[in-house]
Amino acid sequence: EKNRPDIIINATGTYSAKEALTFYNLNSNAVINIFESITKISEYNPSILLIGTAAEYGIVSIEDLPLKESLKSFPVTHYGISKFCATLNAISYYQKLGMKVYIARVFNALGPGLPSCLLVSTILDQLLKNKSKEIKLGNINSKRDFIDIKDICDALEKILFKGSPGKIYNVCTGKSHSVKDILDIIKHNIGDFKITIDSKRFRSSDLDDVYGDYSRINTETGWLPEISLNESISKMIEHYK
Repeated sequence: EKNRPDIIINATGTYSAKEALTFYNLNSNAVINIFESITKISEYNPSILLIGTAAEYGIVSIEDLPLKESLKSFPVTHYGISKFCATLNAISYYQKLGMKVYIARVFNALGPGLPSCLLVSTILDQLLKNKSKEIKLGNINSKRDFIDIKDICDALEKILFKGSPGKIYNVCTGKSHSVKDILDIIKHNIGDFKITIDSKRFRSSDLDDVYGDYSRINTETGWLPEISLNESISKMIEHYK
């Protein structure tokens, strides 16, 4: 109760876990704990930014693209479901108690220092950290909306200071790129390497194409993504050197 920050950013949680309950404990229950702790402090209503994920949308069709915040969510993975639970709880605290909750639904992040469980970090770890000349991957034709971490940080700031409480904001580029596109950029920067397609790495929950619509955050805050895929990956490669 002594420490009362004006802004709370919840960037905790997990993307990968062995136990299903771990996702819900870290991604969902931890968020509820934050809100409940705040309710116990009198005359305290900070701005709370919850960082969500595009995985909350779940299974989508080509007709749904680009994904808008108004689209109904049907997440299928424990990660996506647990993050969506956090989003629903956040909106509930806003609606019932008037908490100043903002939700950033972030698509696929790129940038130096990101966890090795993420796609591009996994590839660069194998090639540059482990000095491998061969990498094993699943579906290299699947496409995702990749966005630089600096653009993400800029978006988070604008959501907090110019956004509206209780709203979800897509943080994305509005474009999708395939894993093959990323591999081509990496090859251009570091030279050729062998790619082995491993069928065991294919996942039933993988979608062919996913990209978002950032018109809401642009209209309300003026935010625009500025950093290209090529620049993002080049910075990541430089980080390993």
